[in-house]
Amino acid sequence: MNAKTQKNREGQKKTKRLPEKGEFLYIDKKKKWQLTISGISIFIVAAICITGIIIYHTQKSIFAVIAALSALPAAKMLVGYLIIMPYHSVNEEIKNHLESICGDKEYCRIVYDVVLSSTDKPMYAGVVFIKNGKIYSYTDHYKNNKKTKLTISDVEKYIKFIVDANCTYSAIKVYDDKEKFFNAVKAEEFSQTGMTDDDIKKMKNMNERIEKQLNIYMF
Repeated sequence: MNAKTQKNREGQKKTKRLPEKGEFLYIDKKKKWQLTISGISIFIVAAICITGIIIYHTQKSIFAVIAALSALPAAKMLVGYLIIMPYHSVNEEIKNHLESICGDKEYCRIVYDVVLSSTDKPMYAGVVFIKNGKIYSYTDHYKNNKKTKLTISDVEKYIKFIVDANCTYSAIKVYDDKEKFFNAVKAEEFSQTGMTDDDIKKMKNMNERIEKQLNIYMF
């Protein structure tokens, strides 16, 4: 196998893998994957039931027990899909704009498709931009969805609750206006200029801690 062929195969494997939490398109691809697996699982459960009825001419057989046990992971997968079904990944325009502003990706953190678990209802923070201990989030979900009683203020308060547990921050703001979000992010473009290496290292660690704290609560 020559180097070019190996590189192409590695590239294909990379594009086929399911994005991890916080990566671009995580929600959209996870929804497709969970719906597909849920459908296959339900089909298998139905097939086991039907097979048992055909063989034993009754629903009371070992096949019914197997089907019942198989239904549990299928139901869990379906519930997982239903939780994230209302939400969508941010578009590529937002991704490209943020990454052009971000600069040093080890210093600035961008977390995509942030759906947070809570004791009440899941909260969708959309995309979260973290820099200099400042947390800016953008989602148009609550502006476009009039049926929900939640607002971006609720999401903002919940992010504060999450981050307060283990991190230090200087600002948290959730936007449903894209231009205002971009302006806030743009203002941080050169914010680390003039900082010492030690200051940058400390802030980089804090940015990472904020990202990890959010990741704990993400679906």
